[in-house]
Amino acid sequence: MENWRPWDQEPLPDDLTPEALERLEAELAAALAPISAAALAGHLEELRAFYGEWADLKPALAKRVNAQWLAHFDGYPERLFALACFRYRETPAGRAPTPGELKALVADEFGRARHLGWQAQRARAHFSEAGT
Repeated sequence: MENWRPWDQEPLPDDLTPEALERLEAELAAALAPISAAALAGHLEELRAFYGEWADLKPALAKRVNAQWLAHFDGYPERLFALACFRYRETPAGRAPTPGELKALVADEFGRARHLGWQAQRARAHFSEAGT
């Protein structure tokens, strides 16, 4: 614990260049792009097909269920939601997942991506101050 530093005081990599930062920021933007209502509905439709207990939802109920799921995943990255669905299907669970179960499957990745985003902001500020 004595070597611990807050994230905003961690040293930036010496070999980080403005060009590398631009590529990193582009990848982060894609990785952290929020899921849309249509994409979420598509993933939920796949889960419904996979787990029979959701297969017979009436359209009006499916719309309300989708809205509730969207509330749980508002602003959540689509890539991570898709990865969570994939990982859940690989578990022995024989039932549909809850939002919390899906989030738990990719919590580490989400935390790392957010941390990397914060570090990229710091690096961008550093380059701006340095005039590069």
